[in-house]
Amino acid sequence: PLFFPYPLSLKKKKGGKMRANNSRTVVRVLMAVAILAACVATAAAKKSKKAPMVQSTLTPMEQALCGSLCADFPVYRGDQKEVATKLKYGMWHLAKGSISRAAFVAKNEARRYPLEARFIDIAALAQKRSTVDTAAQLMMELLRETDFPFTRFMAGPRNLLSLLYKTREFQEELAAQPPMILHGPLLGDVTARSAKFWMRTLEHNDEVQVVLSPEGSNFLTTRILSYKGRSKQEDDFTVVVSAVGLNPDTRYLYKVMLNGVMLADIYDMRTQPVLPPAAVNIAFGGCSSYNPVFEKMWNTILAFKPQAFIWTGDNTYYNMPDEMDHVQYMFYRRWSRPEFRNLTARVPVYAIYDDHDFAGNDVHGTAMETVGTPRELSLPPWKMDIALKAFQNNYNNPYYGQTGNPGVYHDFFVSPSVHVIMLDCRFYRTPPARAGSSMLGQKQKQWLLDTLLASTAVFKIVVSSVPMSSGTKGGEPVSSTLGPIPGAWDTWDGFPEEREEILSTIENNDVKGVFFVAGDRHRCDAWRVSRESSVHPWAYEATCAHLTKTASQELVSEEIFGYTGIPKFGQLLFDFEPSDPMLVYRIVDLDGNVMPRTLTLTLSTLTPSNYHSRTLQTGCGNCSTLGWEAGFGSADVCSATKSSDSAACPSATSQREAHTYCHSLMGTGARLCSVNELLNNEAKGTGCNFNTELVWSSTPCAANGFFYAVEGDGTPFDQQEGVQCLPGDSAQAMVRCCSSNTCPSGPCIVANNGDFELGAAEDGATPWGWTRLLLKGSTSDHDSTGLRPSGDDAGGLAVGTLQGSHFLNGGRGTAFCQQVVAAGAAIPPGAIVSAAVTAVSAGNSFASVRVFLTSVLPDESDPAAAPVLAAIATNIVPGNLPVDLSLNYTVSVVGGSPSSDGANIRAHGLALCLESNRQVSTALVAWDSVRVTMTPSC
Repeated sequence: PLFFPYPLSLKKKKGGKMRANNSRTVVRVLMAVAILAACVATAAAKKSKKAPMVQSTLTPMEQALCGSLCADFPVYRGDQKEVATKLKYGMWHLAKGSISRAAFVAKNEARRYPLEARFIDIAALAQKRSTVDTAAQLMMELLRETDFPFTRFMAGPRNLLSLLYKTREFQEELAAQPPMILHGPLLGDVTARSAKFWMRTLEHNDEVQVVLSPEGSNFLTTRILSYKGRSKQEDDFTVVVSAVGLNPDTRYLYKVMLNGVMLADIYDMRTQPVLPPAAVNIAFGGCSSYNPVFEKMWNTILAFKPQAFIWTGDNTYYNMPDEMDHVQYMFYRRWSRPEFRNLTARVPVYAIYDDHDFAGNDVHGTAMETVGTPRELSLPPWKMDIALKAFQNNYNNPYYGQTGNPGVYHDFFVSPSVHVIMLDCRFYRTPPARAGSSMLGQKQKQWLLDTLLASTAVFKIVVSSVPMSSGTKGGEPVSSTLGPIPGAWDTWDGFPEEREEILSTIENNDVKGVFFVAGDRHRCDAWRVSRESSVHPWAYEATCAHLTKTASQELVSEEIFGYTGIPKFGQLLFDFEPSDPMLVYRIVDLDGNVMPRTLTLTLSTLTPSNYHSRTLQTGCGNCSTLGWEAGFGSADVCSATKSSDSAACPSATSQREAHTYCHSLMGTGARLCSVNELLNNEAKGTGCNFNTELVWSSTPCAANGFFYAVEGDGTPFDQQEGVQCLPGDSAQAMVRCCSSNTCPSGPCIVANNGDFELGAAEDGATPWGWTRLLLKGSTSDHDSTGLRPSGDDAGGLAVGTLQGSHFLNGGRGTAFCQQVVAAGAAIPPGAIVSAAVTAVSAGNSFASVRVFLTSVLPDESDPAAAPVLAAIATNIVPGNLPVDLSLNYTVSVVGGSPSSDGANIRAHGLALCLESNRQVSTALVAWDSVRVTMTPSC
């Protein structure tokens, strides 16, 4: 009627054809055809899989700056088959206008997720007026037949359920509901005297207030009222209210008032202590895809009564941040679960995101071209408008980044003794392994360092969404979603310079009690944080990211221990009663079973000044010693030059042989170049015609012995052919060596219990650093039981059964040795080599133990080639522990005749050995610390 206010008048022309009786009719017909064509085109666009994205509004300049981050989103969608078949993408399809695809995924996974499939099917039918009544009827059937909560329909996504809200069935069901909040309370930012409460309501401008009363009091006579707050539609109908004036270390009961009406549910919470406590209990975990079968995990966590819960990322798996309706739906599923609400109403939650709840697999959030520009925050558009906004709408963190530098990073205290620092590893992340690559961005990195240096807490827990430890992630050399960027570099292995800056700052400033926590890997394990040159003996990490994820990932050999299988969470238990405060990391499964292996650390263990991370093998000040040039890429690194003898130009070899070769070159500083040093052209132009050949790096690219090889003249990582991930035992790359051009002050500590593992593997089969060496005595004088790690954390050296001759009578028993000075080391004349060992436990039988230095390699067994350079012996008996064993040996000659000690050291290096004079049936002794120093400084 709008375009045709009166009927068309058509008459028949000769020849049987019809014609309009006037020109106005012709115009109306043409308008009708045009409108019909527009309607068809609009409908087709809604159904199209490639509907316009948020990014389509960018200018050509913005598109060029943003690059692949602002493309039509195929990069971050991951497996297209998953998008087309998985139920969780049903709302995404509806947001794109594809009703049929949403209906398909509902049908496809109806058997696996029957209730959720019915919900998606109802939402699909609710998109059309012609089928919305059917949707309403199916909604009522779902509510009558199951325990599916009506709040799921009330929450939405409201844009996609707007027609359903107008049906008689929905309105009648809504009218029958008592006053309620849809989601929450979600507790957060709890201090000694305050707390914040997050909630989602039904209507815009709903008034919310929390009423608290100390346990044992009456809500009517003794109560504290929070500030009032009103939910806002622009914040997805959420509100956060604060309660202040609370008493420290006090348990409160609380209720919610909605629009002046006191709701029936009663919750409880506890404030933080203002004085240092005797103990602290924190739970943590990540990778929690929505799985109704595993949602009982939240009740399991609550049963262990944590004082805080840390969510390490991948808290949902929406993967595609270009549709807010889809992102909201992923939150609403979990936030409606009674198990989840039961936990979050009572335990404060502190959260960060990772790749799958920021954008997609292995994603970075910042293009290199936008770093430091005003567009760093605005490009790509989804990271501020959807990813960060949705996160802020659904969590209750104390704050979100800094003024002018937003993000999800923040910090909080659990008592004055435990300081937790949460990092945003996605918002400012640039592509990995490039010059200037950063995971945190300059401002967040400085915030982290400043926060660590200023912290007065006993323990500082740094939470990263991806592991800090090297080698935690294997994967293909090419990421399935990010093209030529290897998936293994999604962790801090892709940002080694920034990692080293953080670790070095902690070490150089002797920041005590730092412990790392991470997510990402679908397993729970314990790590020593390593770097390319050596291990940081004070740095440990707990990773646990298998909260409700169906699939788990395989364990890797580099970890201290780990667990996979059914879902698990991590628990950090702090004990402040001992004079040396203690941290225990343990792992709990879905059913509440505590795993047998734990990691126990003391504050002194986490104190950098108790160690020296530089080893003689990595050396210092060696560029001049080696005669190598520095400054190809950086003045801090030198490499072999054309003036090196021909032996410096071997043919293709294995990575292990290349590693050994570099460490044996002309002194103590040579080593394999790291992958980033090769890419920084540190070795360019150093001869041997390797500039176009692959050169081994020291950087692992996957688990199980794979390492990166790079063209000798450096290659940007976006040129995939110049970087390869090769098995380390294959002879496929050349050898070049680098050395550092810096020198630490003070004595050179050549070995300690952070620089090498002590003991053998639990099965006695895999060596962890110590080698059985029979120096004297018959082969029948010892058995096959090796040295074993003491306790669950493998932190010390324990002897299973160690037996031999009575060395105090001149004989030599069975010894276990560790090489502590490399063969060919340039030990200065007059250097004093000192060794110190602390024994902390013993078995039920006394024995004599000797610690000695020898110049024999650990795998040699010729007694004549193993002089005892220095030794100390003592009786170890139960009850007189701990016992400190220490010895000194002065190197009198370097070089000289073959029989001199100096010559033997030059040829073989130094080994530290432990020896017993008798057999015992139980664990003989656990070695708490081993430290070998050399003065003057190296």
